Amino acid sequence: MQTLYLFNTVRLILLIALIFLVPPATYAAVDLDEGWEYRWGDSPLTDAGVPEWVLGQDPGQWSAIGFPSNPPDRNGQEHVWYRITLPEGEWQEPVLYIYSVDLIVQVWLDGKNIYQYGTFDDQGRGRFEGWPWHAIPLPENFEGKRVYFRIFSDYTDIGLWGEISIVERPALILFIVKNSLEALVISGFSALIALLAMFFAMLQTEKKSFGSIALFSLSSAILLLSESQASQLLWNVPLMWDYLAAGSYYMLPVAMALLLEQWFSDRRPWLINLVWKIHLAYAVASITLALSGLVDLSSTYPLFDALLLVSLATITIVVVERFRHLKIEQQIILAAYAVFCTLLVVDMAVAHGVLPWGRVPVSWGTLIF
Repeated sequence: MQTLYLFNTVRLILLIALIFLVPPATYAAVDLDEGWEYRWGDSPLTDAGVPEWVLGQDPGQWSAIGFPSNPPDRNGQEHVWYRITLPEGEWQEPVLYIYSVDLIVQVWLDGKNIYQYGTFDDQGRGRFEGWPWHAIPLPENFEGKRVYFRIFSDYTDIGLWGEISIVERPALILFIVKNSLEALVISGFSALIALLAMFFAMLQTEKKSFGSIALFSLSSAILLLSESQASQLLWNVPLMWDYLAAGSYYMLPVAMALLLEQWFSDRRPWLINLVWKIHLAYAVASITLALSGLVDLSSTYPLFDALLLVSLATITIVVVERFRHLKIEQQIILAAYAVFCTLLVVDMAVAHGVLPWGRVPVSWGTLIF
């Protein structure tokens, strides 16, 4: 396992070097942004175990949709199907690239299951197994044929998410690395800051503000690495990366509230004290429950996001009242943290469909901090 991780790390470094030599046109892909249809429910199976809907039965039940995600009138539905006719083109090693899926998926073409992520039981249900990106190999002569997506999700979102395109496999790998490079570099820089802060924390004899900065920087570093698409190239264990991302994400407000509590210790900031204790309890409880199998990790995100918005509003009120009493370096750190939190909230809004999909540069907020 260690040898494989080392091999993948070396390969990633070589890919990073290669992207500077490859022209941008190489990353060109055919986006699948029109012609989608959806259908609520799950398909009956034939005696051979093939869903009837992929065989073209009941054609009148499909409805058009702009993008294969969150169709209208869900009303508690946990199963949905999508389909689209694949375009013509000249390909050498084509793959169907999907940024993410909520939550598990089967892909059917020509009556054959060409890809599956997650395990479907007899009722067509399954557990959350991570949010990786998908590169689905396409067979020869796929052009002009319909591809079907069978999806189960008990999450707030259901369907495909982000980007969907047909692209050559080598070009996709370069595209993934290119779009992850910024996060990887800033993650490494944040990890370095965390180590330095830990060193200074050991030298501090009074307030342990460097310890809080170390926790914040380390959490940010792990979050950026875990959520970068390149992490899947380092080690293709999506659920592990999602646990690391969730744990580091849930610890960010703990670190910042601890720091603020130390700065305002002479004013007895009970609200800030309550914030970090609640978030720490939530982080421990949610990860423990998910690891034990009592809940899916995905189900812990919506509640945390709501809790985070309340905490940010609470912290903002406390900080605004006392901002002018802080030292200049403390004000600078708070200003940087405000930028980071703003990007985090925008990213949260995108994740929950409040804003249209796009890549939010959360890493820049970390770099500014």
